[in-house]
Amino acid sequence: MLIAVACVALPLRWTWSVRSVRTSDAPFASRRARLATARDADDFAVVTQALASAVEAESRVSTRASPPPDSLVAFGEEDEDPDRSLQRILLTNAARSPGRDADQCLREVHESAFSHGDDEMLRQIMRKIRAKRPWAWIRLADGDLGQLKNDVVSKSDARRRFARAIETWPDLENLVVSVGSWWLCNKRYETIWHERFNASRFAVRSSSGASPEDYAPFAFHAGCFYLPMGTPDDDDRDAWAAKGIVGWVRAAREAGVKLALVGPRYLKDVPWLAEGVGWVDAAKVSASVGALDEALARCAEISRAAKRDSGNPDEPVLFVFQAGWAAKVMITELAHPSKPTSADMFVDAGTALDGFAGKGTRAFNKGEEGKRKYCENVVERVGGEEAKFWVLPEALDAYGCERSREAIWARRAAKEEAMKTKHCVAWRRTGGCDPEGPREPRNDAPCANPIPKKTSGFCECAPGPPKRETTVYEALVREGVVRPPRSAGGRGCDGTKTTKHSYCESECEKAWKEELARLELAVDEGREDGRTEKMLRVAVALVREWMDASVSA
Repeated sequence: MLIAVACVALPLRWTWSVRSVRTSDAPFASRRARLATARDADDFAVVTQALASAVEAESRVSTRASPPPDSLVAFGEEDEDPDRSLQRILLTNAARSPGRDADQCLREVHESAFSHGDDEMLRQIMRKIRAKRPWAWIRLADGDLGQLKNDVVSKSDARRRFARAIETWPDLENLVVSVGSWWLCNKRYETIWHERFNASRFAVRSSSGASPEDYAPFAFHAGCFYLPMGTPDDDDRDAWAAKGIVGWVRAAREAGVKLALVGPRYLKDVPWLAEGVGWVDAAKVSASVGALDEALARCAEISRAAKRDSGNPDEPVLFVFQAGWAAKVMITELAHPSKPTSADMFVDAGTALDGFAGKGTRAFNKGEEGKRKYCENVVERVGGEEAKFWVLPEALDAYGCERSREAIWARRAAKEEAMKTKHCVAWRRTGGCDPEGPREPRNDAPCANPIPKKTSGFCECAPGPPKRETTVYEALVREGVVRPPRSAGGRGCDGTKTTKHSYCESECEKAWKEELARLELAVDEGREDGRTEKMLRVAVALVREWMDASVSA
C-alpha cells in the first residue's frame, strides 16, 4: 500500500481504494469591442477536471490534485470554437484569477493584468493548430526585458524596433505573451517593467477586477513559460496530454501543418525540424536592422511559397523561433493584421530546441539531465531507430545514449533493486510539496537513506511474501483478505504528515506490523465464516513467516 507524501505536477499512482480524479471571434474593430466580448464570456467558470493517464510499466494509478477552482475552465465544458481568441480567454481568466495573490513577484507589478492556470488557453492553441487558424506565442524573459531599459533602447535601432513592437501587442487578438514571473522579484527588472508596461495600453484600469473591460486592455500569461511541445523528451508529456494539451509539435504533425525554423544553423539538420518548408538563419538578427529585415522577408517568402505549393491561399506555416529577443520583434511584426503572414502561426520555442541538437545551453538540456531527457525518455518512448528522427545521431552519441529500450530498462531495474530493503521498495519523490503531486522519479532515494528534508514524497512498501508463495498470496490479496500497505511515511516539504520515523524502511516495517496485527485480531475475534477464517489463518502464517524472516535476515 502507499501512504502518501506531498507533491505537484499530476501523475497517477496506486492507492488501496482508488479515488475518482477531478477530472468565434472575428478581429475586433476596437479595443472596447474586444473587451465587451471578453466581459460577456461566461464559459470560464468551474474547474472539475477529468485527468487520466497510464503511468509506469506496472500500471500504477495515482490521484491528481485539482487546479485552483477559479483559474480554469472545466475540461470538456468549454467553448470549442477554434476561432475564439486567445486574449478573450486570458482577459476573462485574469479578471477572475486569484493567482497573483500566491505569487509575490507579480504583486510588485500589480498595475498589469496576469492570467494564471490557463489550461483552457493551451487547449485552444491545440484547436487552432488542428483547424489551421493563426496564433502566436512569445516568451518574455529577464534577458528580453534587459533590452528594453531606456538607456539601452536609445542606443540601438533594433532595440527601438523592439520597444515599438510591444506597443502593438494589445492589437493582436491571438497573441500570448508568457512571462517568467520569477525575475520580477529583481528590482532592476521590476523597474523596467514599470517603465514599459504601465502605459495606458497595458495598465489595469480598476483594482476591483469586476469585469475584463474595467480590468485591463491586455492580459499576460503567467504559468508554463514554454508552450508544451509534446515531444518524447518531455517528462510531463503524458500529464499534459491527459488534460487535452498534446503539444504544438504533435498537434502540427497530426494536422499536417508544416514547420519553418527561424534559428541557428546547428538546429536546421534536426530531422523533425528539417522536414519543414524552410530555414531562416537567425545568427545576426539581433545585431542589425538590416539582418532583421532580411530574415522577415525570407519568412514572408516561405509563407507565400507554402500557400502556392499547397494550392490553398489560407494554408498556414508554423514558424518556430530560436532567435533571442529579436524573435519577439519578428513574431509581432509577422503576426500583425496588416501583413499577409498574419494567417500563419508562430512559437517562440527558444532553447527548448537546443537539446535535440546536443547543445547543453540550460540546466534542463545538459549533463545528466540532458542525458536523461534526450536519451532515456526518447529512446524508451520511441525506440533507438526512431530516436534519430527526434535527436541528431551525433547528439545521441554526445549524450552517451544507449540505443535500446532493453539496455535502459535493465539499468533502471538494477537501480530499483539497489534501493530496496526487506519491507520497502524506495522513497518516491513527488513535486510541488504535495504528497499526491506529480512524480519525480529521478529524485527517488534508497529505503535505507534518511527521508530527505524539505521535499515531498512517500515510501513505497514491499508487496509482501516472496515469490514462492506468489499464487496463494496473490489470491489472498485479490480476495481482500490481505491489504498490503503500498505506501507509508508520506510527507510534504514543510513536514506535513511527517511521522517520528525518518527512514522509509522503518515506516514500511511499521505499516506491515499494523497489517499483521489487523489480521491477527480478525482471527482472534472469530467473527468470519469458516472459509474466510481459514484464509485469514493462512494470511497470518504467510505474513508472520515473512516478517520473522525479515527480522532474522
